[in-house]
Amino acid sequence: MRKSTFEKLSFLVILIFILYRLWIIYTGRNPLDSDEAILGIMSLDILHGHFPVFFYGQDYMGSFQSLVSIPFIILFGATPLALRITAIAEGIGILLCWRWILKKWNLLNMWIIFGLLFTFAPEFFTSLVMKSRGGYIETIFLGSLWLVLLIAITISSQSFEEQDSRWFFLGLLTGIGWWTCQLIMFFFLPGIICFFIMRENRMRLKSFFYDSRKIKYHIVTFIILVFYLLSLILIISRGTISYQYHLSVILFRYRWLLFFLHIITILLLLIMHKVSRFPLLPLTTGIGIFIGYIPALYVFMTKEILYNAAAIKVFENFFINLSSLFLIAGGTLLGLLDDSFNSLNLPMSLLVIVPCIYLIAVVLLCIELIDKIRKEKRFPIGEGFFLLSLFLSIFIICIIQQVYSRAPRYAFFFVFFLTLTLAWFLTKQWNISRIATIAMLSVIIGVNFHSVLRIPPVSVTWCGMVIKEDQAIIDFLLAKNINAACTSFNDVNQGYWHAYRLTFSSGERLIVHPVLHMPRISRYREVLKKAERCAIITSNPESIRIVFEKHNLFYNEKNFGSLTVFWGFDKKLMDELNLISYRESI
Repeated sequence: MRKSTFEKLSFLVILIFILYRLWIIYTGRNPLDSDEAILGIMSLDILHGHFPVFFYGQDYMGSFQSLVSIPFIILFGATPLALRITAIAEGIGILLCWRWILKKWNLLNMWIIFGLLFTFAPEFFTSLVMKSRGGYIETIFLGSLWLVLLIAITISSQSFEEQDSRWFFLGLLTGIGWWTCQLIMFFFLPGIICFFIMRENRMRLKSFFYDSRKIKYHIVTFIILVFYLLSLILIISRGTISYQYHLSVILFRYRWLLFFLHIITILLLLIMHKVSRFPLLPLTTGIGIFIGYIPALYVFMTKEILYNAAAIKVFENFFINLSSLFLIAGGTLLGLLDDSFNSLNLPMSLLVIVPCIYLIAVVLLCIELIDKIRKEKRFPIGEGFFLLSLFLSIFIICIIQQVYSRAPRYAFFFVFFLTLTLAWFLTKQWNISRIATIAMLSVIIGVNFHSVLRIPPVSVTWCGMVIKEDQAIIDFLLAKNINAACTSFNDVNQGYWHAYRLTFSSGERLIVHPVLHMPRISRYREVLKKAERCAIITSNPESIRIVFEKHNLFYNEKNFGSLTVFWGFDKKLMDELNLISYRESI
């Protein structure tokens, strides 16, 4: 493909990506949810001078996405649209990162097909990466950027020791990525494995660390280096380990000792550098990781109990999870089924053809990888990364996900790497039969587009993409001079999903607190408690009427589609009767 043609097609792919995402936004097929609204509220808090280190209520998910969203909130206001534009911008960043990566791997033509498959992804993947919520689109973006920097170091004509600044920034991205979401391991593991598999890298590292003239110094340095890396790993691992484990208690109890050991090993490595000219690569990379992870370190060094209660039991139910990933959730992941595992009115032939295309792509990639290793005596970095990423993502998902009653949310990484594998396969087929390639690409894109179309659209405002039902409630209550409300009043299961969405959509002019759910933003509880008047917003109005009638309380109510608003009652009397709970739960 000529360069000018490729440039035009590249521009067209990115334009299609933007227009398709905007179409999904304005047809209301991916409305704001409460978790995403919390991230927007965190951005507002940053603008007001308060810096939240973690996603409220989850101190294993950093606030990087809130920082990224701030410029778009300044431009578009505190609206769902600003958060959606943030995700679109990061999606463009991902496309540009992989354009650079595939060019370096001599697979540039593959980028066009990858861009189309990434744009027209299955509903499961599309709905997640369009959300500005911790752990999704920004993790793929940071992982792709990290991979760009690792490849730049590998292909550079400079020796490793001459690239200290790149190693530092690689460490910095590692720290930021690990703070943002530990699921970035889906990129770290295959990237590091591929790096060490390459013979050229191993030879460069050998000459880098080994010098027979200074072997005594290097043995001492190696021992110091082990303690340096061990102390760094233990320091940054506390947020990964559940507070229910005894190791977490030990890490907190001896945190300052670990920190002191880490500082001492840094000083010793600097001394060894002066004495034996030992390269500073491990030190510069480690310092970058440390600096990138500083926001999380501050919390982990000062906070005794962490929210993270995930008890990952390695290999427990592994094979059950593996079979569930493909047999139960597989159709949803590929856009063939909805969340309830019902067919999307697709012909039976497609239910067979689509999985076969994906399976053939994986099998041929395996054959190509083995063939190149056998014939060329080298590890093909591109094909190797695609395959390692795919299999490692399956392996890790089956460990961290204990129950697959639905399409697992962590499996969207698997869909991303599977998309890369499919793009590689279709690029190879293009050289054999363009008609067959176009036919297969059309089938995949058609099925994926159909899976997105099956989502029932929600009516949204055109200015800020606020759900019209929410906007009507916000306008109604503000007109009545009511700026505090609660949900989950006898409605614990649904109230949370309305509360923060309404709050952010109003730009915090209306504070809605889910009183029976974990209060992720505790100050909202205080606003509701101190308010002279308030409203109750519920999707289960009958349960509220029963309580009011039981206590002979006067009230007004108004229906807004799926939600009902109660107002005009005596809040002071309700507080005396303890009908609204202000309890704080962990």
